[in-house]
Amino acid sequence: MYRSLLLMLLVPLGTLVAQPSVTTISGRLLGGNGRPMPKAHVHLVRSERGYISMAQTDSRGYFTISTERIGRMTLRASGVGHEPYELPMLIGAPRAISLEITLAPRSTPASYDGMKVVGDFNGFNPATARPLARQTDGTYMISIPFPPKRKVFAYRLLASHDSSIVIDGIGAYDYDYDGEHGYRSVILGRDGKATVVFDPRQLPHAETGRKVVYHDSLSARLGAVMEEIEHNRQMIRTRAPRWTETGKVIADSTHDWSTVMKRLLEQACAEEEPSLRTALLIEYADLVVQGVPPIDTGMARQLLQELPQTTGFWDTTSFVLDADSMNHDAATQVKAFRQGYRLLSFWATWCVYCIWEIEELERAYERYHERNLEIISISLDENPRDLERFRQRRWKMPWQQMVADGGFQSAIARRFDLQSIPALFLVDPNGIIVASGAELRGDKLQRTLARFLDGAR
Repeated sequence: MYRSLLLMLLVPLGTLVAQPSVTTISGRLLGGNGRPMPKAHVHLVRSERGYISMAQTDSRGYFTISTERIGRMTLRASGVGHEPYELPMLIGAPRAISLEITLAPRSTPASYDGMKVVGDFNGFNPATARPLARQTDGTYMISIPFPPKRKVFAYRLLASHDSSIVIDGIGAYDYDYDGEHGYRSVILGRDGKATVVFDPRQLPHAETGRKVVYHDSLSARLGAVMEEIEHNRQMIRTRAPRWTETGKVIADSTHDWSTVMKRLLEQACAEEEPSLRTALLIEYADLVVQGVPPIDTGMARQLLQELPQTTGFWDTTSFVLDADSMNHDAATQVKAFRQGYRLLSFWATWCVYCIWEIEELERAYERYHERNLEIISISLDENPRDLERFRQRRWKMPWQQMVADGGFQSAIARRFDLQSIPALFLVDPNGIIVASGAELRGDKLQRTLARFLDGAR
């Protein structure tokens, strides 16, 4: 029912249309101490289509980035020694946006003893990382043989207890950006060796928390709505079940969204600024996508139909896909996987957000399938043929595929108290859910899997 309603709501919005003019986003990107970072970048991203544009900040932290596109996108900000930040944005018409972003320093381990280094010398392979030795002055150091003909040496530091936690080297000659959120420290080799020195006292410290300041009221109001959309998603994703040691499922309490849905429609009706009105409607539709029951569907549909075809805030391209073992009950088959870790992915071909997660699932499969990880995709599609066509035309998804007969009302969906999709659960060899929700979404999936599976053979 909700899926049908959502399709009715979104059809009038059309697909992305490029505009002749450009939107320019400019401002400063600063560290937690309020000063520029040694190296920092901003990316403008449209989630399912990858990067639109990228810019490196100058020595004072200033940047300018532009796009001809309109619609929903994300401004990703990253810098040496700091946690990356993803800022959701809504661009309804070409305009100038000015803002200042302050990042928060990366969290640090309780102890640096046992810290290791990877780098050019070992292909950045954590399995052959070398430990740094603690010095009497509190620093950590290691000297590594280095070809005299090479001038620079790139490296990364790994926490001793978790190789997925990267510690940026401080005081390096330069920093090599990996194109995502990470930086490799670069130093100069000398006398046939490269000496890595790490001083924890030089790590950045926050004088203020992470924050964003817009320099105009429209951008600030739009930013608040887009932040609320992400907050709503986070709330829904974290409403995942947890298992006790006895295997009993305990579901989190269900949040009452009716007040939120009513408020959004009332605000949209009263709002005269087109971009803000559209943002509020998108927030309403986004909650429906996440599985929240809609209210006053007649009013919602009427408001959404007012939007022109060129709005471009939603891409309603339909995707279809394929699966194996379609005639078997998913709940029964999951019980058969009793060795190693299992990553359960509840999804459907009509769920755009689910499709965005497939690329990360394929990366996880390639890296960890030989390390005792089985991925089991459980589709809530009504027609198994949709799955078959999708895999033929779009993604191969070379892991176990199943269909939950009955969708959200199926036995396995009820057992996991499934409220929305995508929903992912990592189950250990003992049948205990050890991770779920946001920690398995997007690029966090790889870090979470590394925590459990790196070193597990």
